[in-house]
Amino acid sequence: MVTIQGKVSAQLLRFPVQMNIVDSQGEQFQTQTDRQGYYQLSAAMMPPLVIEASEAVLDDEQCRGIRLCAFCEGGFGDLYDEWIIHLNPLTELLVSDMAVALGFPGPVQLMKHFASCQHQCSKLYRKTRAYFYQGFARALAQVGLPEDFDPVHYDACWQPLFDQLVNIIWVNRNYDSASGQSGNTILTDLYFTPIAVPDVYGDVPVFDLERLRQRKVRMDQADVRILLVGDSTASSYAPLVAPQTGWGQQLEQWFDDSKVMVINAAKPGRSSRSYRHEGWFRYLKSLAKAGDYLLIQMGHNDEKADASLEGRGTYDVANLATYPNTPQSVCQCPPEHPELSFQYSLEFYLEQARQFELIPVLLTPTTRVLNAQGQMGFPVVHGHSTFQNAQKGYAFVGNYSQTVKDTATENDVAVLDIESATIDLVNRLGESSWKDYWLAVDPVRYPHYLNRVGCWDLPDTTHFQIKGAYAVSELVANAICHHPALSELSRMMKAS
Repeated sequence: MVTIQGKVSAQLLRFPVQMNIVDSQGEQFQTQTDRQGYYQLSAAMMPPLVIEASEAVLDDEQCRGIRLCAFCEGGFGDLYDEWIIHLNPLTELLVSDMAVALGFPGPVQLMKHFASCQHQCSKLYRKTRAYFYQGFARALAQVGLPEDFDPVHYDACWQPLFDQLVNIIWVNRNYDSASGQSGNTILTDLYFTPIAVPDVYGDVPVFDLERLRQRKVRMDQADVRILLVGDSTASSYAPLVAPQTGWGQQLEQWFDDSKVMVINAAKPGRSSRSYRHEGWFRYLKSLAKAGDYLLIQMGHNDEKADASLEGRGTYDVANLATYPNTPQSVCQCPPEHPELSFQYSLEFYLEQARQFELIPVLLTPTTRVLNAQGQMGFPVVHGHSTFQNAQKGYAFVGNYSQTVKDTATENDVAVLDIESATIDLVNRLGESSWKDYWLAVDPVRYPHYLNRVGCWDLPDTTHFQIKGAYAVSELVANAICHHPALSELSRMMKAS
């Protein structure tokens, strides 16, 4: 008989949470935390163990709950019949890294197959711990924790100091497009910038907590904050994928930084529906205060509504897709599923803005570099529309950018037509220059892009490198400046 106990901790986590334990024989055990996050279980378990804490689905937040994992190598037996196993964002990252190294999408699949791979887990755990200390050693020291601090097995006296680190990290699991299941874990700081992502050489960037603290002071003191909801075209990126850059990373430079701060919460691969279901908006609105501007730019992944598409089509329809309005501006969705209407999905954010006294602004999505035939080429035309195909894979078809405009009109909110602005931009650049703005880079200089989309031979027609992100952010800033309903925000721009 073995007793395990510990503390579950993560920002915004609601207790009690369900605890699921799998041992080396594949046996499963369950318990629950108390309302402070502590748990204890005595059972006949054979190490090593993998443990998951699962928050319930949050119906009032319209999103899934937070999930955290931890791995324990062992040490049970006659000498050790009690073991401390804590769960937190850092233990979750360790398990996720092991899962990916074993070829699983993420922790969910590792737990399912743990009995068959537990020996490999024990070997990989040492490597993942090395990555952990490479990335977090400075942050641990900055809060006063010892250099050999173990986020799984630590004495309770360290909890207050450790909470200083845990409480400035968002933890979430990605969407695995190949299976439609949750995938690997992503950690971000409070401003949604990815942390602890190894670069192309396997080095983990150092996480500087003191720099983040200084940024938080600035956020708290800013007269106005711009909160950005969006997808990969706007997102912030880790150095691994440099020079890929989202326009949201560049937006703040157009404003007086003594008055305005941009919180770029855009996330790659998300649709208006999955962004909230996966919990990203739950995190963002915890930072919101009355008077903040909420910029909402979705569409690229809402369009993934073709169920006949080989491979991921069915999964994307189930998890990402929403349907655009008719040409007569009528919402389209299956009976009794209004959440599958793109307008309905956008209106979720408008309703949240009203609730939190935010100022919402809708943006049409940025253009893809595609011509009228849907091929890479010129002239680039409006392309955020779906049409029925031979397999009849779309339940409903229509124009996503027009639906953004319909929603703005229906709800009397400002709209910025960024699709049209980026079409004008790319057509001005033409064949000779567009690849300097969109992602088409030398794989010798940027080895991450060797033989993948984004290299010179396989240009990315959707995403930007630094020059393009800068140009698009300028288009957004100009659109704000010229919109009569946003005159107060435009007055906070830098003088030209």
